[in-house]
Amino acid sequence: RVDKFSLGFPPTIISKKVGETEYCIGLIPLGGFVKMAGENPDEEVTGADDEFMSKSVGARAAVIFAGPFTNFLLAWVILWGVFFFKGEPFLDNQQALLGRISDELPAGQAGIKRGDVVTGLNGTTISLMGHLEEYVNTETERPVVVIWERDGKTHTDTVLSEDYLMSTGIESSGDVKSINGSPILKNDDYQVVIESALNKSFDVTWERDGEAMSGSVTSAENIRGQLGLIDGDQLQTADGYGLSAFAHMAIMISREEGQPITIDVMREEQPLSFNMTPVIEEYEINGVTKSYGIIGVRAGKSYQKYGFFAASGRGMTRSVEFVREVVYFLGRIFSLKESAKDIGGPVLIAQWAGQVARDGFADLLLFMALLSINLGVLNVLPIPVLDGGHLVFLAIEKLKGSALSMNQRMMAQQIGLVLLLGIILIVTYNDIARLITG
Repeated sequence: RVDKFSLGFPPTIISKKVGETEYCIGLIPLGGFVKMAGENPDEEVTGADDEFMSKSVGARAAVIFAGPFTNFLLAWVILWGVFFFKGEPFLDNQQALLGRISDELPAGQAGIKRGDVVTGLNGTTISLMGHLEEYVNTETERPVVVIWERDGKTHTDTVLSEDYLMSTGIESSGDVKSINGSPILKNDDYQVVIESALNKSFDVTWERDGEAMSGSVTSAENIRGQLGLIDGDQLQTADGYGLSAFAHMAIMISREEGQPITIDVMREEQPLSFNMTPVIEEYEINGVTKSYGIIGVRAGKSYQKYGFFAASGRGMTRSVEFVREVVYFLGRIFSLKESAKDIGGPVLIAQWAGQVARDGFADLLLFMALLSINLGVLNVLPIPVLDGGHLVFLAIEKLKGSALSMNQRMMAQQIGLVLLLGIILIVTYNDIARLITG
């Protein structure tokens, strides 16, 4: 028998009794609860058949686990429907498809719209090959930091070639103490380390007719020839980093801070061009302020549709992956590898929901599925007053052959309540801080 069914936690805002059950809406919107007859430790148990404690350990465990399991089922059904009717979202690295556009930044002001595909920038074609060339160029031009000793004094300089290294005045390789942080222990190390630092090799992977392939390049010159690429090959990674046409575009824009640019796009098979000037965004790294250009665009998503039964299987797979991701994040929080500032409550959820809703109804449904998984996983944490805590009580009862005493259960629930209130305080503080700082 259910005595009370509440959406949200007390204090109660509104309630109405229907039959033997009181239905309530609580002020604290962090979930809800169901209060069953004979469930609380301080409640008088009569032994009636409809009381919670009158049922077997297995039956009580099934009732308690039903709530979190329903969260999982809801997420699965949502994902099933989205993947069947709309498709599973993914980032298509083969094209620079645009998603959310900031109206107040140059791209939005120039008239670029969501769904546009950027094909060129200042006459340069945007492509995966372009991103690979940019990546290799950037890395091969990376300076080498050398530390050496002269007359008992330590010197540091940044060089770009072995010839320039010798122009610093190093009299012999024995003077060199480290290159890019790698210590030089003997003269032979010098040549090996400097050649490695100045002549980096890049591992590249691609796909050809469904077959994974790999190779390496040492410069941005004639990459196709070095790898033996042919038309139709699908570039994937460079040194383990994913390549994408959108990233190619972003790199080029970042270098054009304050300079007018022309962006070519395809919109519904119609080529269009837009002129704009990237705004300057500044950031600080190691005490040094740097800047880059932005126009206010984000990568857009493509969708892969599935058949009815395939969507069901994919929905189940993604639901399990969501569970793993939530458990992994919680593990990092409890092991102090993630900051408690990263968790949030109703305010953060509302902010994210608002942002996701602008991307479309399908994205909002996907967010709801992830949120449902979050609630389900949180509810099975072994904290008294949560479902997970009750399951622990039942496991103890099964092992020892009798339930915990009333005093033990009440003490455990008081501890659990303190932990829950502590979490609520952290979440509330983070939400207020976000509102203040924006």
